[in-house]
Amino acid sequence: MSPASRKRKPKKDSTGRARPPRVSPLAGTIAQALEIRNLTQARTWASDLIGHCRAVAWDAGTDPDIGIGQLRFEIADVGGAAGTAAAFALSLVGQRTRRAEFAALGEKLALATGSMPAWYAGDLRLRLRAAHSITDADRDYEAIVLEYHDHMLGVVVEHVGLLRLLSVVVRAPGDGVAFVREMARVVVNGGEPVALGPAEVSYRLFGPVTMFVAEGPDFDSEDELPAGQLRKVIGRTALMEAVLTDLPPAPADESVIERFMADHATDETWSRWWARFMVNGAEDTGRAVTDFGSHFGHAQILKLAREVAVPEADVPALTEAIRAWARFTDADWTEELSELLAGYAILNARENAS
Repeated sequence: MSPASRKRKPKKDSTGRARPPRVSPLAGTIAQALEIRNLTQARTWASDLIGHCRAVAWDAGTDPDIGIGQLRFEIADVGGAAGTAAAFALSLVGQRTRRAEFAALGEKLALATGSMPAWYAGDLRLRLRAAHSITDADRDYEAIVLEYHDHMLGVVVEHVGLLRLLSVVVRAPGDGVAFVREMARVVVNGGEPVALGPAEVSYRLFGPVTMFVAEGPDFDSEDELPAGQLRKVIGRTALMEAVLTDLPPAPADESVIERFMADHATDETWSRWWARFMVNGAEDTGRAVTDFGSHFGHAQILKLAREVAVPEADVPALTEAIRAWARFTDADWTEELSELLAGYAILNARENAS
């Protein structure tokens, strides 16, 4: 190799000027990571950044994971103490695979710069100390407060419908019972707090959080949240994912299907099919499997009409299975069921004809 080739000059553009170094469009945002002083700030800052990526992608109809993956390259371009702090903050929230990728990037930048954020030390896991819940009379909405040693997390969950997460609030440590009463006021008139164990919290939140992240909010819904409140919810989705990874997995109640089949089933095939449909729906929304309240029942039957074109010859067997499920769950709204099932048959016929 010639001496000249070892000292290559920067490439020039067509005007003869040297090209300026690339500046990350997120350089200003990433620099804000230098202001983080504790783990709670790190988690909320990183969650807001991932939430921003998701909101932009959902609005554009693109895959949010692409934008979140691009963050690693933007942080690497910034580098230094700011990039190191940003990478470690992002390693605390979001999906497990991405968290590991950001942790690896943080370690790489820390070695290169010799800088390590002071707050990134000790036990980094979210260890739940206590949880409290208040639900409305129909168990369609629920306020849950999770207490940790350095903060509290309040969540309002919709256990029926499409939006699923109505509010997520991070607060300094304090009175968790008073906090859950405050959170519940927007959806519940009264109601007494009950204590939840980690597995119960996991079951009630896993479906709503993961479905919200997978599908995004229902922007066209008549029940759409005010824009500011919706942005706050989107900004906390990655934090909620981190909460779930530090909770025990909630076991699914598969035995309910066999109990139903043993005592209440009508047609073998469609009874089992409907029971599975209901178990999946309950897990998706985080409500009890045998809770067949009127709002949830309506939502599930309308979901069935939208998503599954049942052969018309099988509709009678399916509707009898639904009636059997209402008896099995002691549903107290069976007078409405006949009219609802008649409407379902009409909708299903339209689906088959389309």
